[in-house]
Amino acid sequence: MTLRNPEVTSVSAFFPCYNDEHSIATMVRSARSALDGNVAEFEIIVVDDGSSDHSVKVLRELQLEVPELQVVIHPANRGYGGALISGFGASTKQWVFYTDGDAQYDASELVRCIDAVRPDTDVVQGWKIERGDAWYRKLIGRVYHHTVRLLFNLHVRDTDCDFRLIRGSVMEQIELTSTSGVICVEMMRKLEDANARFVEVGVSHYERPHGRSQFFRLPAIARSARQLLELWWHVVALRSHSMPTIVTAQRVIDAPADALYAMVSDVTRMGQWSPETTSCEWLKGATGPAVGAKFKGRNANGAKQWSTVCTVIRAEPGVAFAFRVDAGPFKVSEWAYRFEPGDGGTTVTETWTDRRAGIVKRLGKPLSGVDDRAAHNAAGMERTLEQLAAAAEHP
Repeated sequence: MTLRNPEVTSVSAFFPCYNDEHSIATMVRSARSALDGNVAEFEIIVVDDGSSDHSVKVLRELQLEVPELQVVIHPANRGYGGALISGFGASTKQWVFYTDGDAQYDASELVRCIDAVRPDTDVVQGWKIERGDAWYRKLIGRVYHHTVRLLFNLHVRDTDCDFRLIRGSVMEQIELTSTSGVICVEMMRKLEDANARFVEVGVSHYERPHGRSQFFRLPAIARSARQLLELWWHVVALRSHSMPTIVTAQRVIDAPADALYAMVSDVTRMGQWSPETTSCEWLKGATGPAVGAKFKGRNANGAKQWSTVCTVIRAEPGVAFAFRVDAGPFKVSEWAYRFEPGDGGTTVTETWTDRRAGIVKRLGKPLSGVDDRAAHNAAGMERTLEQLAAAAEHP
């Protein structure tokens, strides 16, 4: 057979179904007509999410007509996100397509997604050409879209358009956990974090022909708002870099390792060599360096001033001194000093490791006035070792 697009050889198409007895058969038949003859292999999966109508009966009868149809049944409702997680888990082909089972989208337009795939495409994301809803739903939808786009720094045109064709190998790289409609935002954010490459296509959207949406009710809206905030906290505010930035500076200082350790680990003297630190003081009864001891550091950069709480994580006299910097509940960084005696003096290595989560990194510039923290610290560390050498070599 001749493939419609050589880049798309097989497709798993699935639909979440909740009380969609009047529309689900149409969706399955439309998907089959779009795939049959256009790809080498395909499967169609419907995830019934605890429907209380005759959806399961309709699907069982439909299996006699559509041999490619598989039915996944949830005995109890798991929510929209739970249905999507099951659908992705059941999909086995090269590409995975999904849209809703309520017939607000035309599943036959799946061919638009297939046509849009190029060798470097990972996600074909639909956008609604014209939203087929009442005016208030359109208004709520636009507010929702702009809110999540801002909160989660998303770049797709229509975040809540559930008409997507995704490369299966890319979906294997991310883990979805949301059980509500918030899963779509989680999916987009995690796909962008995985550096997935997007193509967008316009698709038709129609008024819901049967039943009513579970989303446009006050309890559901309130629940989604809470879950959005929880998701934002976990995937944006607390997001850490998988590969932390590390900056290192090194200098040979003509002084004993023990003496240099004593100087660096006496944090009350840190302001003498660190260009950004103005003062430090031990906290909670601590009087000197010991693992677990805490101290407060006050810093300044021009007119900007801020303070952090630091915890000693290594204290080996003459060998190494290190501490972790925190800002409230957020990790900021780790600083470490290593002392290696040699014939020409002691080699002092200073290392800074960036541990900032997304929100802390974004707040860094307005709070400290520093745009490129790595470059700024690299220059500051050279200055620190220079002033430490001056203090140690010429006491």
